[in-house]
Amino acid sequence: MTDPMHDPIRGGPTRLRICLTDSAHSEPMVSVFLVPEPRVRGASMLHLLEQAPVTEGVPAADPGLVAALQERSLPGARVRMMPSATRPRSPSARAGDPFRGSGVRTIFHDHYIGDGPLGLDLADAAELTRLALLPERPVGPRRIDDFQDYSIRQAMLAIYRYFGVDQRIPLMYHGYADPAGGWLAVRTALA
Repeated sequence: MTDPMHDPIRGGPTRLRICLTDSAHSEPMVSVFLVPEPRVRGASMLHLLEQAPVTEGVPAADPGLVAALQERSLPGARVRMMPSATRPRSPSARAGDPFRGSGVRTIFHDHYIGDGPLGLDLADAAELTRLALLPERPVGPRRIDDFQDYSIRQAMLAIYRYFGVDQRIPLMYHGYADPAGGWLAVRTALA
């Protein structure tokens, strides 16, 4: 039996990429990852990265995906775990490339040591391109009860439990859509 945490083909450890899908989209709509942020409550921030198509090194807006992500609900929203193998550092990699070194940690000016993003595939060039070039939209803290749709509440509960984060964690959305008024909006009764 093979070890599920080791990729025998690529020779590196397997990491999980957490994605959101819905009943209308079989492909991931949003990938979710956790980043250490020492200056926010809980010392972490949850990032949601729109899976805009990347062609020739540039992400492009997908009108269907943007429209779906701006709706008030994502029918049948669910979490999808996708394996992603982090490649070992190649000899031809640039010496100053922080994304390719094994065991690289960030030490912030207040001496907080960050282990790096959890759930982000650093070996996926398209994912890093999306992260670098898509606009950022701060959403703010969200509890499970804040989400309108039951399926979104269940999906986000699974994500919060997987990452082991507090339910008032701040969210940051990266993408062309503005879901803060849609499925990420605080329920009217709670606002």
